[in-house]
Amino acid sequence: MTLSPTVTEWSEAYEQEHGRKPADLVLRIAEHILKVGEMLTELGHKDAQQGKSAYPTDVFPSLVVKAFRLNVDEGNETVQSVADLWQSDYMDGYTERR
Repeated sequence: MTLSPTVTEWSEAYEQEHGRKPADLVLRIAEHILKVGEMLTELGHKDAQQGKSAYPTDVFPSLVVKAFRLNVDEGNETVQSVADLWQSDYMDGYTERR
């Protein structure tokens, strides 16, 4: 599996800290989170350029639930953590182009 530089750096730090590499599934999940974050940054650019309002905060948890097919009642901390990251990515793009 070819990893992005960001996930490669994280994987190496994980291995140093824990003495083992992260599981392949974890690396695939990290790549997916990163890829969607990049897409959301670009969407934020476009929305700002078009003068659209930024997505509200409550949109992002539902994106995470859909992306990972999660039960919203289970793993709420995980859902919210990824949602916060994706909202930050989106807003980085949105505020960069304003």
